[in-house]
Amino acid sequence: MARAHERKFARVAVAALVVLIAATPLGIAWKLLNPRPIPKQQLPQPNSYDDFVDAGTAFNSSPILSTMIQPTSTAQLAAEVAKYASTFDQVHEALSLPCQVPLMPIQPNMSFGFPFENVQTIRSVARSLNCKAELAQQQQRFRDAATISLENMRVGVVTARGGIVPQYLVGIAVEGIGMSALYKAAPKLEASECDDVIRSLEQIDISREPLDRVIERDRVFCESAWGWYGHLLLMLDDLADSHPGYDATKHAYKRSSAIRRLLTLEIALRR
Repeated sequence: MARAHERKFARVAVAALVVLIAATPLGIAWKLLNPRPIPKQQLPQPNSYDDFVDAGTAFNSSPILSTMIQPTSTAQLAAEVAKYASTFDQVHEALSLPCQVPLMPIQPNMSFGFPFENVQTIRSVARSLNCKAELAQQQQRFRDAATISLENMRVGVVTARGGIVPQYLVGIAVEGIGMSALYKAAPKLEASECDDVIRSLEQIDISREPLDRVIERDRVFCESAWGWYGHLLLMLDDLADSHPGYDATKHAYKRSSAIRRLLTLEIALRR
């Protein structure tokens, strides 16, 4: 009787072990086949993201503003900036409108390059604004140089809103271009100008979309956009408790925030 009971217990234990072993791959397969759907976007109308892309495309036609060649004089730089005055006005006006990165509806076999489609055009806006700030610096219009640099930083913030990690990293890079130019203008600012710049920097500091929200959106996007392969990579990173791409993004954010706050402190000391 005891042996029969032991055999029955052994069979139950083996069956339970088999079910447990089978459950793990089945669970993984179910999860891979059922990614979280990307939430439907409610894009603003009009969406100034389109204006930034159009402006970047226009700036790309200028060898000087796209930094393919260096101007030989302040006069040449001034002439090139004046030539694109209406495009600079377009960027300025776009900063006053709602902006959100349009994430296209997921399509079968979507290209891995999709999130990078407008990277260079947004960078062109940043490079062109940097040329305009440099012109103001050369002409000793330091307040204007600071104002243009702050606009460049704001372009970095707004053109990343609603996007995923690639747009966020480009936004940080654009913001860095603006900070570098602002750093050059800061020593020449008057007290009242310092006050204005500090207020603007504080606003930029709080206006960037929270990184945790961007990473979560990126995860959902990758699950659907890249199919089971992208989803599997995320799951393996979760199992290893290691996310190199997201960790690098967090590091870039912390570095950019530290530089921005140190720049604010320096301008406050200047004040």
